[in-house]
Amino acid sequence: MLGKRSLFPLFFFVCAFGVWQLSSHIRHSGSHEPSVSERSLFAPESVKDLKSIDIHHSQGRYSFFFASDKEGSALAGFQWRVTMPHQKSLDGHLIAQTLRLLFATRIRGVSQGLPSGSFVDYGLEDPSLVLTITSADGQREVSFGKPNPYLDVRYVSLSDLPGVWSVPESLYTTLRRQAEDFYQKELFSFSWELVDKVTFIGASESFHLSKRSNKAETQGWEIDGSPADTVFVENYLQSLFSLPLRYPEVLREGGWRAALHSPLVQLVLSARSENGTRFSKTLIVGGEVANSPRLYYASLNGEDIVFAFSEQSLRRVMARKEMFLLP
Repeated sequence: MLGKRSLFPLFFFVCAFGVWQLSSHIRHSGSHEPSVSERSLFAPESVKDLKSIDIHHSQGRYSFFFASDKEGSALAGFQWRVTMPHQKSLDGHLIAQTLRLLFATRIRGVSQGLPSGSFVDYGLEDPSLVLTITSADGQREVSFGKPNPYLDVRYVSLSDLPGVWSVPESLYTTLRRQAEDFYQKELFSFSWELVDKVTFIGASESFHLSKRSNKAETQGWEIDGSPADTVFVENYLQSLFSLPLRYPEVLREGGWRAALHSPLVQLVLSARSENGTRFSKTLIVGGEVANSPRLYYASLNGEDIVFAFSEQSLRRVMARKEMFLLP
């Protein structure tokens, strides 16, 4: 029979081995949990290949899509557009903020291997918002359900991952905006100082403005080859670039095509972006909007983007050659 002294080392070894196994299991579980239960909603590198963002909620459905333009990334406001039902330019800064939030969002796992019908508990069987991202790698759909009653997060499901996840409520609030909130609020998204040529085509006269620089490297403007009032030209451009855009519901009724085919005025602005790329924008102002006598149909680059000008805005666009001549 073994004595107490001979049993003590064996007892100590068994206890030590059990503690080692328990601690090893804890370390093993802890090291793998973050990679399983928390991850990025979208891979940061996928933003380079992003093509469109589709948002569908109770207030409507609209798609932001990437429209290739010659001016490049310096003029993001003219690259992202929305179709509802006509194309509209989007606020480049607001789109950039939304994309930064979207690609910085991390999701946390809530439940894996849910039994049938469990999505109802999270509000995911009838989602309040569906986000679809299309990139070069394909589509990914994110469905938003109920908010967590205790935490500032909302439950989501993903088309390519099982289970229920959670995202910050701030992402849902941002995406829940109306499409109108993303509209570009001013006529142009680039600085008037980039413009170096202006062609004015009116009903009764046309003229051409161009920026020049002499040997002293001082810039000025010419009108049809003669010196122009540079201060007046620059004030005109500043006023033009601060014009507000309006997208009244009446535009959906049609009638704008005929009005724009017989314009009151056309304005062609030529400019050079900060990266040296040349581009131009054509503003066309047509006739009065149907049932709205103080609004006028207008578009950028033909019939690509349609909006409306007020009577006051129209007066700021209209000009005569004599206005730009030196006194």
